[in-house]
Amino acid sequence: MVVSVEISGILEEKLRRLVDLGLYASVAEAVRDGVRKLLSELDFARIAADLYTRKNMTLAYACELSGLSCQEFIDYLILNRIQPLIGSYKLEESIDNNIVLDILSMIVLFDTGLYDIFVDKLNNFGIKIFILDNLKDRFRMIMAYAYRRGLIRNMNEPDFIHIHNKNIKIKNIRKIILLDEEASIAYAAKECGCSLVTPDIRLRDWSRQIGIQSYCLTDIFYKLYKNNLITTSEMYNIFYKLKTIPLILPPEYDTILGQG
Repeated sequence: MVVSVEISGILEEKLRRLVDLGLYASVAEAVRDGVRKLLSELDFARIAADLYTRKNMTLAYACELSGLSCQEFIDYLILNRIQPLIGSYKLEESIDNNIVLDILSMIVLFDTGLYDIFVDKLNNFGIKIFILDNLKDRFRMIMAYAYRRGLIRNMNEPDFIHIHNKNIKIKNIRKIILLDEEASIAYAAKECGCSLVTPDIRLRDWSRQIGIQSYCLTDIFYKLYKNNLITTSEMYNIFYKLKTIPLILPPEYDTILGQG
C-alpha cells in the first residue's frame, strides 16, 4: 500500500537534517522508521478495548485490532471490568433451518470441548452446519489444535460453502464495525437461506436488521434440550463450559438447572 504524506515546515527541515547527517538514506525512510516506532509504542489492546466500549464494533474486529487472541482479549476486557457482549440475554427458539457458523462460534465450541456434542446432536435433529469456504484453512487449524489438546474426539468436518452471487446487497454496513470475513459470512447465510450462528450480540443484532436470521449457540443447545436430544446432565456440563468463556447466558438456563 502506498500512502502519500505532505510534510513541510520545521518537521520537514528536521527530517532532511537527519538525511544530511547520514542517519537515513532518504526522507521517506526516516518517515517510515518514525511511523514504525510510533506504532510499536501504542497500546493496541487498550485502544481496542476503548473503541469496543464506545462504538458498535464486533468482538472479532476488536480482537484483531488489539493484536491478541480472542481469549486473551476477552481476559483483557474482564480484567478491565468490561463485559464482552457475547452470549444472549434471551432465548430465540424458532430456529429450524441449516446454520452457518462464524469464527467466534468455532472458537467457543472448540475451546469448551462442546464441538462434538454440538455436531452430533444437530445431525440427529436434521440441521446441517456450514462454514464459509475461505475460512476452511483457519477452521482446520483450530480443529487440529483442539484435537491435540484432547478437546474433541475426531476431526469430522462440516460442509463448506462459498458465495456465488457477488452482487448481494447488504444494507446498513456502516452501522457496525466488523471484519470483512464477518460480512462475508453474513452474505453466505443470506444467499443460502441459512441462519447465522454467532455468540456476538452486536453481530446478531446487525444481521437481523438486514434480514438474516441470527442465533446464539445458547439458542441451539436449548432447542436441542427442549427436543429431548440433550439431557439435563449434559446441560449442566454445557452451562458451566459456556460460563468459562464467559458467555452471557439467558435466565432460562438457570431455570433448567434449578438455580432460578
